[in-house]
Amino acid sequence: MQKWEYTFPPTSKEDWIRQIEQDLKGKSIQSLNSEWWPGEPLVPVHHASDTAAEPIVLPEQWFVSPPRIVEAVEIVEAVEADNGLEGRINKILLEALQYGTQSFLITNESQSGIRHEQMLEGIFPEMIQWHFYTHANAMPLFRSILKRTPQNSFLRFQRLKDSPDLKSTLTDEFKIQAADISCIQFEFEYDFSSTGNWIETTIQVIQRLLADKANWESMDTASSFFEKCILKLDADVQYFKQVIQSRVLHLLWLNLTREHSSRLECHIKPKAGEKPEHYLVRSSLSALAATLTGTASLCMHHIQDTGVPDFYKRIDRNLHHLLHLESGLPSGVDPLAGAYTLDYYTRNWTERIWNQLLEK
Repeated sequence: MQKWEYTFPPTSKEDWIRQIEQDLKGKSIQSLNSEWWPGEPLVPVHHASDTAAEPIVLPEQWFVSPPRIVEAVEIVEAVEADNGLEGRINKILLEALQYGTQSFLITNESQSGIRHEQMLEGIFPEMIQWHFYTHANAMPLFRSILKRTPQNSFLRFQRLKDSPDLKSTLTDEFKIQAADISCIQFEFEYDFSSTGNWIETTIQVIQRLLADKANWESMDTASSFFEKCILKLDADVQYFKQVIQSRVLHLLWLNLTREHSSRLECHIKPKAGEKPEHYLVRSSLSALAATLTGTASLCMHHIQDTGVPDFYKRIDRNLHHLLHLESGLPSGVDPLAGAYTLDYYTRNWTERIWNQLLEK
Protein backbone atom coordinates (compact mmCIF):
# COMPACT_ATOMS: atom_id res chain seq x y z
CA MET A 1 0.00 0.00 0.00
CA GLN A 2 1.29 3.46 -0.88
CA LYS A 3 2.38 5.44 2.14
CA TRP A 4 -0.22 7.98 3.22
CA GLU A 5 0.90 11.26 1.72
CA TYR A 6 -0.25 13.57 4.51
CA THR A 7 1.10 11.77 7.57
CA PHE A 8 2.76 14.29 9.88
CA PRO A 9 5.89 13.43 11.86
CA PRO A 10 5.35 13.07 15.63
CA THR A 11 5.84 16.27 17.63
CA SER A 12 7.14 16.43 21.17
CA LYS A 13 4.92 18.03 23.79
CA GLU A 14 7.49 20.79 24.35
CA ASP A 15 7.52 21.76 20.66
CA TRP A 16 3.73 21.56 20.52
CA ILE A 17 3.29 23.83 23.57
CA ARG A 18 5.85 26.24 22.15
CA GLN A 19 3.87 26.50 18.91
CA ILE A 20 0.62 27.10 20.81
CA GLU A 21 2.21 29.89 22.87
CA GLN A 22 3.55 31.44 19.69
CA ASP A 23 0.09 31.35 18.12
CA LEU A 24 -1.42 32.93 21.23
CA LYS A 25 0.80 36.00 20.65
CA GLY A 26 1.71 36.73 24.24
CA LYS A 27 -1.27 35.17 26.03
CA SER A 28 -0.52 32.38 28.47
CA ILE A 29 -1.56 28.85 27.66
CA GLN A 30 -3.64 28.91 30.86
CA SER A 31 -5.86 31.52 29.19
CA LEU A 32 -7.37 28.66 27.18
CA ASN A 33 -8.64 26.97 30.33
CA SER A 34 -12.30 27.24 31.26
CA GLU A 35 -15.03 25.29 33.10
CA TRP A 36 -17.52 22.70 31.88
CA TRP A 37 -19.71 23.76 34.79
CA PRO A 38 -18.86 25.58 38.04
CA GLY A 39 -16.06 23.68 39.75
CA GLU A 40 -15.33 21.34 36.81
CA PRO A 41 -12.16 22.51 35.02
CA LEU A 42 -11.84 22.39 31.24
CA VAL A 43 -8.23 22.09 30.10
CA PRO A 44 -8.27 21.73 26.30
CA VAL A 45 -4.55 21.01 25.79
CA HIS A 46 -3.79 17.27 25.89
CA HIS A 47 -0.89 15.52 24.20
CA ALA A 48 -0.33 11.87 23.36
CA SER A 49 2.30 11.69 26.10
CA ASP A 50 -0.30 12.66 28.74
CA THR A 51 -1.91 9.23 28.73
CA ALA A 52 -0.72 5.67 28.40
CA ALA A 53 -4.26 4.26 28.24
CA GLU A 54 -5.73 2.60 25.19
CA PRO A 55 -8.03 4.81 23.09
CA ILE A 56 -11.75 4.46 23.80
CA VAL A 57 -13.47 2.80 20.83
CA LEU A 58 -17.25 2.37 20.72
CA PRO A 59 -18.86 -0.67 19.03
CA GLU A 60 -18.67 -0.56 15.23
CA GLN A 61 -22.32 -1.48 14.67
CA TRP A 62 -23.40 1.91 16.04
CA PHE A 63 -21.83 3.67 13.05
CA VAL A 64 -23.20 1.76 10.07
CA SER A 65 -26.49 3.65 9.81
CA PRO A 66 -27.74 7.14 10.69
CA PRO A 67 -29.78 7.79 13.83
CA ARG A 68 -33.50 7.14 13.44
CA ILE A 69 -35.57 10.29 12.92
CA VAL A 70 -38.04 10.70 15.78
CA GLU A 71 -40.78 13.32 15.50
CA ALA A 72 -42.19 14.74 18.73
CA VAL A 73 -45.93 15.38 18.32
CA GLU A 74 -47.81 17.16 21.10
CA ILE A 75 -51.55 16.73 20.82
CA VAL A 76 -53.34 19.71 22.31
CA GLU A 77 -56.79 21.17 21.76
CA ALA A 78 -57.40 22.28 18.19
CA VAL A 79 -57.74 26.02 17.65
CA GLU A 80 -59.05 25.81 14.08
CA ALA A 81 -62.79 25.18 14.35
CA ASP A 82 -63.09 24.13 10.71
CA ASN A 83 -60.22 21.65 10.79
CA GLY A 84 -60.66 19.78 14.04
CA LEU A 85 -58.10 18.03 16.15
CA GLU A 86 -57.82 14.93 13.96
CA GLY A 87 -57.28 16.92 10.76
CA ARG A 88 -54.53 19.02 12.30
CA ILE A 89 -52.68 15.98 13.69
CA ASN A 90 -53.11 14.09 10.41
CA LYS A 91 -51.48 16.98 8.55
CA ILE A 92 -48.51 16.99 10.95
CA LEU A 93 -48.03 13.23 10.63
CA LEU A 94 -48.24 13.19 6.83
CA GLU A 95 -45.82 16.11 6.47
CA ALA A 96 -43.31 14.46 8.82
CA LEU A 97 -43.52 11.14 6.95
CA GLN A 98 -42.99 12.91 3.64
CA TYR A 99 -39.62 14.15 4.84
CA GLY A 100 -38.22 10.98 6.37
CA THR A 101 -39.65 10.59 9.88
CA GLN A 102 -39.45 6.96 11.07
CA SER A 103 -40.88 7.19 14.59
CA PHE A 104 -43.44 9.35 16.39
CA LEU A 105 -43.17 10.31 20.05
CA ILE A 106 -46.72 11.26 21.05
CA THR A 107 -47.72 13.44 23.98
CA ASN A 108 -51.51 13.57 24.30
CA GLU A 109 -52.96 15.94 26.88
CA SER A 110 -56.08 16.83 24.92
CA GLN A 111 -59.36 16.53 26.77
CA SER A 112 -61.20 15.74 23.53
CA GLY A 113 -61.87 12.27 22.26
CA ILE A 114 -59.88 11.64 19.09
CA ARG A 115 -61.35 9.85 16.10
CA HIS A 116 -58.44 7.58 15.40
CA GLU A 117 -59.35 6.61 11.85
CA GLN A 118 -59.54 10.25 10.75
CA MET A 119 -56.22 11.02 12.41
CA LEU A 120 -54.55 8.12 10.56
CA GLU A 121 -56.13 8.78 7.17
CA GLY A 122 -53.59 8.08 4.41
CA ILE A 123 -51.10 6.57 6.88
CA PHE A 124 -49.92 2.97 7.19
CA PRO A 125 -49.28 2.74 10.96
CA GLU A 126 -47.70 -0.71 10.59
CA MET A 127 -44.70 0.88 8.85
CA ILE A 128 -43.93 3.36 11.66
CA GLN A 129 -42.84 3.14 15.28
CA TRP A 130 -45.30 4.75 17.72
CA HIS A 131 -44.11 5.83 21.17
CA PHE A 132 -46.76 7.21 23.55
CA TYR A 133 -45.92 9.13 26.70
CA THR A 134 -48.12 7.87 29.50
CA HIS A 135 -51.01 10.17 30.29
CA ALA A 136 -54.63 9.37 31.10
CA ASN A 137 -55.77 10.86 27.79
CA ALA A 138 -53.11 9.01 25.79
CA MET A 139 -54.30 5.51 26.69
CA PRO A 140 -57.33 5.24 24.33
CA LEU A 141 -55.23 6.37 21.37
CA PHE A 142 -52.38 4.06 22.37
CA ARG A 143 -54.69 1.04 22.61
CA SER A 144 -56.21 1.87 19.23
CA ILE A 145 -52.78 1.98 17.57
CA LEU A 146 -51.74 -1.12 19.53
CA LYS A 147 -54.53 -3.14 17.90
CA ARG A 148 -53.33 -2.10 14.45
CA THR A 149 -49.61 -2.60 14.97
CA PRO A 150 -48.68 -4.37 18.23
CA GLN A 151 -45.06 -4.87 17.17
CA ASN A 152 -44.45 -1.14 16.59
CA SER A 153 -46.37 0.41 19.50
CA PHE A 154 -44.57 1.42 22.69
CA LEU A 155 -45.86 2.90 25.94
CA ARG A 156 -43.25 5.23 27.42
CA PHE A 157 -42.88 6.21 31.06
CA GLN A 158 -40.73 9.16 32.14
CA ARG A 159 -38.81 7.97 35.16
CA LEU A 160 -37.84 10.98 37.23
CA LYS A 161 -35.92 11.24 40.49
CA ASP A 162 -39.12 11.54 42.56
CA SER A 163 -41.23 9.07 40.53
CA PRO A 164 -43.06 6.37 42.53
CA ASP A 165 -41.61 2.88 42.36
CA LEU A 166 -42.15 1.13 39.06
CA LYS A 167 -44.73 -1.40 40.22
CA SER A 168 -46.90 1.31 41.79
CA THR A 169 -46.64 3.40 38.63
CA LEU A 170 -47.81 0.55 36.41
CA THR A 171 -50.49 -1.06 38.52
CA ASP A 172 -51.80 1.74 40.75
CA GLU A 173 -51.37 4.94 38.76
CA PHE A 174 -52.12 3.61 35.27
CA LYS A 175 -54.19 0.54 36.23
CA ILE A 176 -52.24 -1.81 33.98
CA GLN A 177 -53.26 -5.39 34.67
CA ALA A 178 -50.72 -8.12 35.27
CA ALA A 179 -51.87 -9.87 32.09
CA ASP A 180 -51.09 -6.73 30.04
CA ILE A 181 -47.52 -6.44 31.31
CA SER A 182 -46.41 -9.36 29.15
CA CYS A 183 -48.10 -8.11 25.95
CA ILE A 184 -47.43 -4.34 26.07
CA GLN A 185 -44.07 -3.05 24.92
CA PHE A 186 -42.95 -0.70 27.66
CA GLU A 187 -40.24 1.96 27.48
CA PHE A 188 -38.72 3.63 30.52
CA GLU A 189 -37.12 6.98 29.74
CA TYR A 190 -34.25 8.33 31.84
CA ASP A 191 -33.60 11.99 31.19
CA PHE A 192 -29.99 13.18 31.34
CA SER A 193 -30.05 16.96 31.36
CA SER A 194 -26.91 18.48 29.88
CA THR A 195 -26.67 21.35 32.36
CA GLY A 196 -25.64 21.71 36.00
CA ASN A 197 -23.24 19.38 37.80
CA TRP A 198 -23.51 16.63 35.23
CA ILE A 199 -21.52 14.08 37.23
CA GLU A 200 -23.90 14.24 40.20
CA THR A 201 -27.14 14.40 38.19
CA THR A 202 -26.03 11.44 36.04
CA ILE A 203 -25.35 9.38 39.17
CA GLN A 204 -28.85 10.19 40.45
CA VAL A 205 -30.49 9.18 37.15
CA ILE A 206 -28.62 5.87 36.98
CA GLN A 207 -29.53 5.14 40.61
CA ARG A 208 -33.17 5.63 39.62
CA LEU A 209 -32.62 3.23 36.69
CA LEU A 210 -31.04 0.57 38.92
CA ALA A 211 -33.86 0.86 41.47
CA ASP A 212 -36.39 0.41 38.65
CA LYS A 213 -34.50 -2.65 37.42
CA ALA A 214 -34.71 -4.30 40.84
CA ASN A 215 -38.41 -3.40 41.05
CA TRP A 216 -39.11 -4.77 37.58
CA GLU A 217 -37.38 -8.05 38.34
CA SER A 218 -39.37 -8.39 41.57
CA MET A 219 -42.55 -8.47 39.46
CA ASP A 220 -41.56 -11.88 38.01
CA THR A 221 -41.52 -10.62 34.43
CA ALA A 222 -39.66 -12.70 31.88
CA SER A 223 -38.55 -9.83 29.65
CA SER A 224 -35.25 -7.99 30.02
CA PHE A 225 -35.48 -4.62 31.77
CA PHE A 226 -32.51 -3.10 29.95
CA GLU A 227 -34.17 -3.74 26.57
CA LYS A 228 -36.91 -1.31 27.64
CA CYS A 229 -34.65 1.54 28.73
CA ILE A 230 -34.21 4.78 26.79
CA LEU A 231 -31.34 7.08 27.75
CA LYS A 232 -32.51 10.55 26.74
CA LEU A 233 -29.86 13.24 26.42
CA ASP A 234 -30.84 16.87 25.88
CA ALA A 235 -28.23 18.26 23.50
CA ASP A 236 -25.92 20.79 25.07
CA VAL A 237 -25.18 24.11 23.40
CA GLN A 238 -21.48 23.18 23.63
CA TYR A 239 -20.60 20.78 20.82
CA PHE A 240 -17.69 19.02 22.54
CA LYS A 241 -19.56 18.72 25.82
CA GLN A 242 -22.37 16.87 24.05
CA VAL A 243 -19.82 14.59 22.37
CA ILE A 244 -18.23 13.69 25.72
CA GLN A 245 -21.58 13.25 27.48
CA SER A 246 -22.79 10.91 24.73
CA ARG A 247 -19.65 8.79 24.90
CA VAL A 248 -19.80 8.63 28.71
CA LEU A 249 -23.43 7.44 28.63
CA HIS A 250 -22.49 4.79 26.06
CA LEU A 251 -19.68 3.49 28.26
CA LEU A 252 -21.85 3.46 31.38
CA TRP A 253 -24.52 1.57 29.45
CA LEU A 254 -22.00 -1.01 28.25
CA ASN A 255 -20.72 -1.46 31.81
CA LEU A 256 -24.25 -1.88 33.15
CA THR A 257 -25.60 -4.27 30.53
CA ARG A 258 -22.64 -5.90 28.76
CA GLU A 259 -24.82 -5.53 25.65
CA HIS A 260 -23.69 -3.75 22.48
CA SER A 261 -27.06 -2.17 21.70
CA SER A 262 -27.27 1.61 21.70
CA ARG A 263 -30.26 3.03 23.62
CA LEU A 264 -29.24 6.68 23.47
CA GLU A 265 -31.83 9.15 22.18
CA CYS A 266 -30.73 12.75 21.60
CA HIS A 267 -33.23 15.62 21.77
CA ILE A 268 -32.35 18.98 20.24
CA LYS A 269 -34.58 21.83 21.37
CA PRO A 270 -34.73 25.55 20.49
CA LYS A 271 -34.13 28.12 23.18
CA ALA A 272 -36.79 30.68 24.01
CA GLY A 273 -36.78 33.45 21.41
CA GLU A 274 -34.04 31.83 19.31
CA LYS A 275 -34.06 32.90 15.67
CA PRO A 276 -34.66 30.00 13.25
CA GLU A 277 -31.43 30.62 11.34
CA HIS A 278 -29.43 30.56 14.59
CA TYR A 279 -31.18 27.41 15.72
CA LEU A 280 -30.42 25.80 12.37
CA VAL A 281 -26.68 26.33 12.86
CA ARG A 282 -26.73 25.16 16.48
CA SER A 283 -28.92 22.14 15.75
CA SER A 284 -26.62 21.20 12.86
CA LEU A 285 -23.71 20.94 15.29
CA SER A 286 -25.81 18.99 17.78
CA ALA A 287 -26.96 16.60 15.04
CA LEU A 288 -23.33 16.16 13.98
CA ALA A 289 -22.34 15.38 17.58
CA ALA A 290 -25.12 12.78 17.77
CA THR A 291 -24.15 11.22 14.45
CA LEU A 292 -20.45 11.01 15.33
CA THR A 293 -21.13 9.32 18.68
CA GLY A 294 -23.32 6.41 17.56
CA THR A 295 -26.57 7.85 18.93
CA ALA A 296 -29.49 5.54 18.14
CA SER A 297 -32.27 8.12 17.64
CA LEU A 298 -32.43 11.84 17.03
CA CYS A 299 -35.43 14.05 17.80
CA MET A 300 -35.37 17.58 16.43
CA HIS A 301 -37.89 19.84 18.17
CA HIS A 302 -39.08 22.52 15.77
CA ILE A 303 -39.53 26.20 16.54
CA GLN A 304 -43.28 26.67 16.88
CA ASP A 305 -43.37 30.48 16.72
CA THR A 306 -45.92 32.04 14.37
CA GLY A 307 -44.44 33.13 11.06
CA VAL A 308 -41.53 30.67 10.97
CA PRO A 309 -41.49 29.13 7.44
CA ASP A 310 -42.31 25.42 7.25
CA PHE A 311 -39.13 24.66 5.30
CA TYR A 312 -37.15 24.98 8.54
CA LYS A 313 -38.96 21.86 9.79
CA ARG A 314 -37.98 20.02 6.62
CA ILE A 315 -34.34 21.00 7.09
CA ASP A 316 -34.50 19.93 10.75
CA ARG A 317 -35.61 16.43 9.76
CA ASN A 318 -33.02 15.98 7.04
CA LEU A 319 -29.98 17.35 8.88
CA HIS A 320 -28.66 14.06 10.17
CA HIS A 321 -29.23 12.30 6.85
CA LEU A 322 -27.04 14.89 5.14
CA LEU A 323 -24.39 14.76 7.85
CA HIS A 324 -24.31 10.98 7.72
CA LEU A 325 -23.83 10.90 3.96
CA GLU A 326 -21.16 13.61 3.97
CA SER A 327 -19.20 12.16 6.89
CA GLY A 328 -18.75 8.69 5.39
CA LEU A 329 -19.82 7.02 8.62
CA PRO A 330 -21.14 3.79 7.05
CA SER A 331 -17.58 2.47 7.28
CA GLY A 332 -18.51 1.36 10.81
CA VAL A 333 -15.50 2.90 12.54
CA ASP A 334 -15.79 5.12 15.62
CA PRO A 335 -14.49 8.38 14.09
CA LEU A 336 -13.61 10.07 17.40
CA ALA A 337 -11.68 7.20 18.96
CA GLY A 338 -8.27 8.30 20.18
CA ALA A 339 -8.90 12.06 20.25
CA TYR A 340 -6.78 12.95 23.27
CA THR A 341 -8.93 15.60 24.95
CA LEU A 342 -12.19 13.76 24.25
CA ASP A 343 -10.69 10.51 25.55
CA TYR A 344 -9.37 12.23 28.67
CA TYR A 345 -12.72 13.65 29.75
CA THR A 346 -14.69 10.61 28.61
CA ARG A 347 -12.50 8.35 30.73
CA ASN A 348 -12.38 10.81 33.65
CA TRP A 349 -16.14 11.36 33.90
CA THR A 350 -17.02 7.69 33.31
CA GLU A 351 -14.63 6.49 36.02
CA ARG A 352 -15.84 9.06 38.54
CA ILE A 353 -19.50 8.23 37.94
CA TRP A 354 -18.91 4.48 37.99
CA ASN A 355 -16.77 4.57 41.14
CA GLN A 356 -19.36 6.67 43.01
CA LEU A 357 -22.08 4.26 41.92
CA LEU A 358 -20.07 1.36 43.32
CA GLU A 359 -19.63 3.22 46.61
CA LYS A 360 -23.36 3.86 46.88
